[in-house]
Amino acid sequence: MEKVLVNCVNRYLKGLLLRLLVEVGLDVAEATDEEDVKLKLNLDGESIILFVLEITERSRERLYAEVQRLKTGKNPYTGKILAIVPNDSVEMVGGAQKAGIGDIVLLPPQRERYHAALLERIQVLTESVRNPQTAAQTDADEREIPELQADDGNMMRAGLMRELKLASRGGHTVSFLMVHTVGLSDAELQRFSEELSGNLRDTDRLMDYDRATFIVVCPFTQKSFLVEVERKVHQAYSKLYGDYGKERRAYLYGANYPSESKDIDKLLNHMENGIHDSMAYTALRGPLHKLSPTEIEQFRRKLKLYRV
Repeated sequence: MEKVLVNCVNRYLKGLLLRLLVEVGLDVAEATDEEDVKLKLNLDGESIILFVLEITERSRERLYAEVQRLKTGKNPYTGKILAIVPNDSVEMVGGAQKAGIGDIVLLPPQRERYHAALLERIQVLTESVRNPQTAAQTDADEREIPELQADDGNMMRAGLMRELKLASRGGHTVSFLMVHTVGLSDAELQRFSEELSGNLRDTDRLMDYDRATFIVVCPFTQKSFLVEVERKVHQAYSKLYGDYGKERRAYLYGANYPSESKDIDKLLNHMENGIHDSMAYTALRGPLHKLSPTEIEQFRRKLKLYRV
């Protein structure tokens, strides 16, 4: 029977993992340490389709080295490896990737969200092993994303499409947060983006969209976790320029691949419309009950109905 090897110290997380794996019809082999991992792989290596390990602040360097030994030893492990990493740890994500772990789950701060985050990733990984046709279809989906060359004059869009290709190839999600600024000079916008970059994870990055707008690209991130990125945007702005004013502020709106769309143009359109509506709401002055029916109707028509 297909098995998943689990090396997890956190008792709550381990219990949740075991229940989840049974739910999706997989057998489980538990390992208590690195020596136990090697023993289980030697005994049941052919049936183990996924190795899941929890990375903590105390264990990370030891586990990174162990993963590299497993992948490069005399009888290297060639199956899938999934690392479970705290959502707020920039260093652990970067370290896991350098160790050769291509699949990562970022645990949200709230325990009640663990199940959804783990289930989504485990289903994708195990399905790609159980059903090669699904993996082939993923490759086909990736090929459907057209190439953009540098001489097309649209490096930003080409960069975003590359992010979609990486997500498609790795079977992971990627979220985008559009940040549109009003009233900032070029120098102020540059300072704002630099301040924000210093507070993001190593895996996140900023891409210019137009003179007053940039996009935060967040691999391995579900859309619900963009709340934390939005908080960092607000903090960076507040630190530099204080509270939002009528003529100086930032508008934010996010989108997710693949849950909302696999098409970059649709994702961009979704964020643009969200920014537009945020600006329209902010432009409204006074309570609704004091507006005339004509003013309310005019305001309503300003709002675009957007769907992905």
